[in-house]
Amino acid sequence: MPIRLIAILPMLLLVAALIATACESAPPDDASQSNAIAAAAPTTTTTPTPTATVTPDNLPTSIRCKPGRYEVITDQIRTCLEIPNPSQCPPGRIPPPPHVWDDGAVTLYECLPPPTPTIPLASSKLDRGLNRIVEALSQGVSAQQAAGMATLSEDKRVEVRIYLDRDPRDLVIWLVDNGAEVGSANSTWLVKEGEWPAQNEPIDESFGAILLSEYISGEAELEPTYEGGETTISARVPVSLLVSLSQRSGVLQVDEYSSISDIIIPHQADVPPAPQEPQDTVTPTPTPRATSQGLSAHGVPSWHQAGFKASGVKIGVIDTGFQGFRNLKGGDVPATVRVRCYYGTASSYTTTLSDCEDVSSHGTQVTEIAYDIAPEATYYIAQVETTGHLKAAVNWMVGEDVMVINYSGGHVWNGPGDGTSTDSNSPLQSVDRAVSSGAVWVNAAGNEAQKTWYGALNPTSSDAGDYHKFQNDETCNEITWSRTGLKRLQLRWEGSDNNATRTELKVLLYNSSSNLVNSTQTSFNGNEVFSYNLSGTYCVYVRKVRGTSNPRWIQLQFLGGSSTDTLDHYTSSGSIGNPAESANAGMLAVGAARYNTPSTIEDYSSQGPVPDHTRTRPDVVGATGVSTASGSFSGTSAAAPHVAGLAALVSQRFSSYTPAQIAGYVRDRAESRGSGRPNNTWGYGFAKLPALSTPTP
Repeated sequence: MPIRLIAILPMLLLVAALIATACESAPPDDASQSNAIAAAAPTTTTTPTPTATVTPDNLPTSIRCKPGRYEVITDQIRTCLEIPNPSQCPPGRIPPPPHVWDDGAVTLYECLPPPTPTIPLASSKLDRGLNRIVEALSQGVSAQQAAGMATLSEDKRVEVRIYLDRDPRDLVIWLVDNGAEVGSANSTWLVKEGEWPAQNEPIDESFGAILLSEYISGEAELEPTYEGGETTISARVPVSLLVSLSQRSGVLQVDEYSSISDIIIPHQADVPPAPQEPQDTVTPTPTPRATSQGLSAHGVPSWHQAGFKASGVKIGVIDTGFQGFRNLKGGDVPATVRVRCYYGTASSYTTTLSDCEDVSSHGTQVTEIAYDIAPEATYYIAQVETTGHLKAAVNWMVGEDVMVINYSGGHVWNGPGDGTSTDSNSPLQSVDRAVSSGAVWVNAAGNEAQKTWYGALNPTSSDAGDYHKFQNDETCNEITWSRTGLKRLQLRWEGSDNNATRTELKVLLYNSSSNLVNSTQTSFNGNEVFSYNLSGTYCVYVRKVRGTSNPRWIQLQFLGGSSTDTLDHYTSSGSIGNPAESANAGMLAVGAARYNTPSTIEDYSSQGPVPDHTRTRPDVVGATGVSTASGSFSGTSAAAPHVAGLAALVSQRFSSYTPAQIAGYVRDRAESRGSGRPNNTWGYGFAKLPALSTPTP
């Protein structure tokens, strides 16, 4: 017995020592030590029973909560899970509540870094990101450090886009006189002597470039020349000049320029194709064609038999790439197409088809589907990389009297949620331009139903950090990104476009080891975009940083990764993309259902409402999971060109119809699905043209 006691006593002392260190009164320097501590602590340890409500202040000394990841959950850790702010962090630095992961492990978070002091708004004409830079300057941060807060900066200057209500020449002169570098005005490059594109080489005006000195002196004009309305200037501006710039006469808004706003998101889904069925019979062509199975599902055959194949209709396809297009000409795509391949500035393009074949076959597949339904139309295709390119492509197409435009892509949100935007380069304004010029716009609704949370802000108490509760009391929205690479989380909320409201929300991302992941944050037009380069499982938190009111709606959505990566808590609702959320009646936003199960919506298909709650979305649903010569094609990207083809047939039959009337015809003839008509899952239903009688020979 004495020998046995001698052997046990040191072990009991060791266990007691480990328990005492598992929970401490102050966060340690190395939270990673907590794993070993928790693993060694027995679950049978008896803890003091509090006589009142447990709070951080009245916890026994032995149960002070130490940040870290705990694989084994002791009674002490369970107690820490039940109290707000278990790490006893000061106001403004309270981390998210402890999180229990799917594997049963628990993470207790360290205090947040000290917050930036809140000071009066510098200018309501500067966007949120530029106001942050001005705030930093007022707090004594150097101009170089403040400029580094921007997505695009150089030395002590940041790249901005300026919107004004007059001819930009006077402001260009003022900017140059005050140390700014002006890059362009109204999409025309303004270049210095010897900088185009090499010294002593003459400027090629077809690229939309003129000498800055000649523009300032009045010897050269922008193309097109200013004829009134809103204009834009892109410039690299000293941070010390931002407030003065916002106060210049005629300036409407100054936004931080970000290439993020230009990124195009093709709405193609990574899902296996549906079992293939016999394809529809179509008019023979010189080579065999892989015809979409969506023709029968959409009621196309009787229209073809009645002679409606979009003869005399011009269709535009705007997309990110047309790989393999030349090899399919005269078979699965038209033998002749008009082409513009945009690059560089909005006015830079080539008309050589091979220049459009260097990114992907996404646009080729889109064109194949539209051509199956509208084989006698004239086709215009444009490869674009930016919102400026999109705007230029639309201007080109409407100038050619294109009647139907398909865009199976999207961009980050850049409006207040009502389907409009003040940004002249916004895709929403490109939609308006197309429709007002006589073209129906057909857009993929998006594949983000399982990547979006939409609803009212429901924060915890300020004592618990003001973290939004996604479901019940769960503040963590867990996500696993299966692929390494760039990911983006975008956040928009009611009033986020109005700096004067001063309600500000922020996304925080934590890994399972309790580490806060650094991000690049970009602000523009009421949308906050957080960029990361990572993979693995994370907790996404939304925190109210400032403001006393709670927005009636917020939208959190992630972009990038596999289409099978989903949020743990998603709503499906409120997931419509940009510009599919457009308020224009001449646009059709298209959801997705498989051609062989057209009564079942695809899980990924984005749904409404649009945040202003005045409009349902999508408008209709189209077929997906179909065959093309370039391979199987899924997603709302595949659904949209089916509907674009239908719009072209309607345009031929009713040649006097306006874009709104054509869109209305497609909506009204759709087969109803779901509860109510329209609804935010199906819109008006699955798009299907009414059967037509075949003319008697």
